[in-house]
Amino acid sequence: MKKTLALISGLILILMLAGGCAGQPGLSPAATSSAPGDTQTQPTSFNPAATTLPAHTTSTTNPTTAPLDGTATPGTGKLIVMVKDPPAPEVARIWVDVANLEIHRAGGTWQIVQVDMEPFDLKAIVELPAFLAENIVEAGIYTQIRLDVANVVVETGTQEPYEIQQVEVPSGRIRLVGAFEVVEGGETRITIDFNGEKSLNVTGNDKYIFKPVVKLLIPDSAKPSGDSGNGGGGDEAQTLTAVSYQSTEGATAELAADPEDSETPAVHLETTSEVGSGSEAGIVIELPEGTTLEDIESVSWWIWTAAGYPPHLDIVMDHDGDDVVDEEDILTAEMAYNNFAGAELDSTPPLSPVLGEWLQTFELTSGDGYGDINNDTMLWVTRLGAGNDDAPWGTLFQWKAGGAGVTNPPENGDTLTGSIAHDAEVLRLEIEIDNWVLQSEAYVKGIEIVLDGTLYLVELT
Repeated sequence: MKKTLALISGLILILMLAGGCAGQPGLSPAATSSAPGDTQTQPTSFNPAATTLPAHTTSTTNPTTAPLDGTATPGTGKLIVMVKDPPAPEVARIWVDVANLEIHRAGGTWQIVQVDMEPFDLKAIVELPAFLAENIVEAGIYTQIRLDVANVVVETGTQEPYEIQQVEVPSGRIRLVGAFEVVEGGETRITIDFNGEKSLNVTGNDKYIFKPVVKLLIPDSAKPSGDSGNGGGGDEAQTLTAVSYQSTEGATAELAADPEDSETPAVHLETTSEVGSGSEAGIVIELPEGTTLEDIESVSWWIWTAAGYPPHLDIVMDHDGDDVVDEEDILTAEMAYNNFAGAELDSTPPLSPVLGEWLQTFELTSGDGYGDINNDTMLWVTRLGAGNDDAPWGTLFQWKAGGAGVTNPPENGDTLTGSIAHDAEVLRLEIEIDNWVLQSEAYVKGIEIVLDGTLYLVELT
């Protein structure tokens, strides 16, 4: 059984919850009202602050908070969020306290949306909309949504008075990936689809655990509008479809399903041959002709690691235009040299990637600041060594600057002199796993690339 939220973009950010259907037993009239200020009848013992989560940030810069006065200004847009369809029928009510909601603008920062409302009953919000909150957001393309569930209480039984139980919420952070556009002065509708049956789980001791299972559905009308002929310098988005999946012997790269949602596509990468054999599996993304190293502003993807070591990124170039990928033509970025813990695979303690959870790029925990590859990311020359021990390495910014400040072991001599610079042509990007150190398996989705101010969304087909 599913529960659905819809977002509408336009001038003012308004969050809506679909109200309960008429005739549902035990619900007050307020539970089915759509008017601002209406509330649902809560159990008297419900304490929404019992497990309140702290506000999350994504980097050293705190997310911005939109104004709350509801004043529409030029360059802003409206979002409306609704939920519908109840979860498992044996539960009479499910009270959810939302602590925080954030949206992320492509190539920008997170913006906190102040969700100012009483806890709501998921069983009540079936058909009719009920007001949740409103705010002002900047018009533009947004690619991620984060929602914090701070506390959940269920009421069980077949008639009132129901038994009230506190629900365990192991991780209240809901992360949704997908690009949608907030159009200045217009409206756009997208849908967040909750799977109620999968979200609420019952243990052998009759205890309830709430693990949100959601997905983001974006109709064609809400997708970014594409290039409007401004030369790629604006906020429009493009779609990259020149994508292939490749693997060597002892590895698999295939289009599959999200391990947490069978209806959402993801790329499954897995190595199976003997550890140390160098088997590889990856996603190959051809870039627009004429792309240079300078054009690359950021690269990110969502990763669900099942085993081993998460994917790395290879930037494949042709710096001298001879149509040959020379030994100095590949730069590699990987988690071992880019992570919040500052750990490597041979560190003490060693780098320990998170398994069985959707995180972004090189994150060890959601929002830790390593959700994308950018000018501050460390990269090394793939074919001239293995990581920072014996290969030339430096930040993407340093490579764009012609290698100024790059660490280059003496044994490499002047191999890199004048080879890699801002104008080096980039042919493709490769997101790969291998088994040089660990047998690895992962799922990848939500790939985004920003080239010279334009967002490119990678279509998985």
